[in-house]
Formats: sequence, C-alpha cells, structure tokens
Amino acid sequence: MNVADQITQTALKFPYKRAVVATSGKDAFGNYRYVHYTFIELEKKINQFANALKDSGMNKGDKTLLFIRPCLDFSALAFALFKIGAVPVFIDPGMGRKKFLEAVKNCSPRVLIGIPKALVLKRIFSKYFSSVKFVFNYGKRGFLGAPSIVSLSNEQSFEAASESMAPNELGAVLFTSGGTGRPKGVVYTHEIFIAQTRSLQEEFNLNENDVDAPGFPLFALFTLSMGMTSCIPDMDPSNPAKADPKALIQIIKDQSVTFAAGSPAIWQNLALYCFENKMTLPTLKYLVMFGAPVSLELHKLFKKVLPNGDTFTPYGATESLPVSNAKGSVILERFAEKTLEGAGVYIGRPLKEVDVKIIQSTERP
Repeated sequence: MNVADQITQTALKFPYKRAVVATSGKDAFGNYRYVHYTFIELEKKINQFANALKDSGMNKGDKTLLFIRPCLDFSALAFALFKIGAVPVFIDPGMGRKKFLEAVKNCSPRVLIGIPKALVLKRIFSKYFSSVKFVFNYGKRGFLGAPSIVSLSNEQSFEAASESMAPNELGAVLFTSGGTGRPKGVVYTHEIFIAQTRSLQEEFNLNENDVDAPGFPLFALFTLSMGMTSCIPDMDPSNPAKADPKALIQIIKDQSVTFAAGSPAIWQNLALYCFENKMTLPTLKYLVMFGAPVSLELHKLFKKVLPNGDTFTPYGATESLPVSNAKGSVILERFAEKTLEGAGVYIGRPLKEVDVKIIQSTERP
C-alpha cells in the first residue's frame, strides 16, 4: 500500500477534473485569478518530483522536512515523498522559532526541501540541522548552494512507480502545535493515513463532487485522496487569526466550496463579517473546526450564515484522529444549556469504526 496510489487511481478515473486550485494575483477589478492542476497534471508532477528526488540520492525511509508555503506544488511534493517511501515531516512554523528549531533537532531529518527563508534559517542555526545531508530549494533557481527541486523535476519522466510500503512502516511525522507543552512528533503510517481518509469520507459523506478550502494545509492531503478539488485559501496558515474574511468569502463563492476545515480563529472573523454584512454562504455544507475550543456563540453565528450547512467539531489528539464528531446544530439544541451549567463540552458520538473506552480519572500512567 502507498498513500500516493490514491492520486494515481483518481487520475485514471477523472484525469481532467481540477485537483488543486490556487490564487494568482487579482485582475483590474480586484477579483482573484486562479491557476490549477488537473488530477492527471498533479499525477505527472508528483512523478516528476519523485524521479528528481530519487535521482538526487534520496532513499526509502529518509525523513524530509517539507517547509514550503501552501501552493500548487505543496501537495505534489508531499505525495512525491510518499511515492518514493520517504517520510515527510510537517512542523507548524506558527509554534515559534525556539520550538520549531527544537522540533527539527528532535526529529533528525536527512533532507530539507524549503523556501529560501528555510535555507537561511538552516545556515544561521546550523546546529539544529546537523542531521540534514540533502538540501533542495523550492524556487526556479538554486539558492545558497542548494539545487532547485523545480528545475530538477522539469526534465524528469511523467511516469514513476510507487514504493511498496508495509502497513506499519513509517509514512510521515506530524508535529503537534505545542500549545499544551513541548511539541511532539506523531508517527503516521500509510495504513493510518488511508484509514483516516476513509473514516473522514464516510463521516461527512464526501465524494469527488465536493470542493475543499483547507484552512489547515495538511487537510488537502486527505481531500485530494478522496478525489475532491482542493482550493488553497489566500491566507497565512501560521497566523490563522489574521485571515481576511473578504478573501475567504470570495474563494468560497468563486469556487463553490462545499467543505472547509481549520482552526476556529480563521472562521471567527468570517462569521462576524458575514453576520454584520447580512451575507450567507449557501454552497458551504460542512465547516469543520478543530485545534482550539469552539464557542457556542460561534456555532450560533454560523447557524445564520450557513443556510444549507452546519458546523462540526471533531475530537481527538494528533495521535488519534478523529475519535468522535459533534454537529453544531445538535450542540445548540441539546447540550448548550448543560455546558453553560458547567457540565462540560459535548464532544459528539464516536465515528463508525472507532471503539471508545472511558476510564476513571487517575494520575497514574
């Protein structure tokens, strides 16, 4: 099994369907211009990156720090690493420089693929990157002696075979945000990733006709694996509270987005803006919020903003996602009063394939 095979299968079924959509500036009227990869174009780009990385000396199992901004190639590079059996490492830059550097040191990546800013960071704080043996610049040209992964890939074949991965083999490392302490590197196998994709698809009844706007960039890896179109919001994911609600509204309306996910900090400003300007988002069916507490007020605001949709708050730690899922309308109708009385927060029902055991609170391991 290999996560990248899910893209290959979708490319065979829907080759000319849009896979990844990104903004590319604005026209004279202030409207976004868009660029995109179809699924067959995404598959070809994945294969070109995979061939370039293998030709450069990368091996199965190489931990690879992927440090580029959300763009058309973000998912292509992530799936290329999956395809060759390398292990992408995802660290949230929003956790702050000190925690970020400690996370890099702790996971000991062998490869760095990054924007010029990341390469400068490596040079200044070299002791934290001592394990890195291969460095690639994400740009049209090389930088600080690192070759351009874009240029290297352009001359490569559009065909590449996926590395066969055992179910329990390391597939990726995702670092927690560190909001409750030291950031932890969480192990993901290819089996876990595929199971999570299936579980999310069943829970929200998603299919290839749905369109995603991932406020949390890694969510695009799940939705693309489902055959959905993923539209990258024009925002800085490391600073979600500063996301421009007008920009989000334009993308949701332009691209008929049906599914959006991310921190409630992103959607708080969006809900307020829509409410104050008497706007609704009729295409948006599922608004999934996680990573921080979601207030009852936010659920109430979106009840007015989403005439054909609802809010959802999945529950679980990075190590085990999702355990359960709560629907905003159910929270407001049945559990809001209990929460206000101090009974706690309703975290929903366990997902279909999840078994839950509740134990007594204890200080013991």
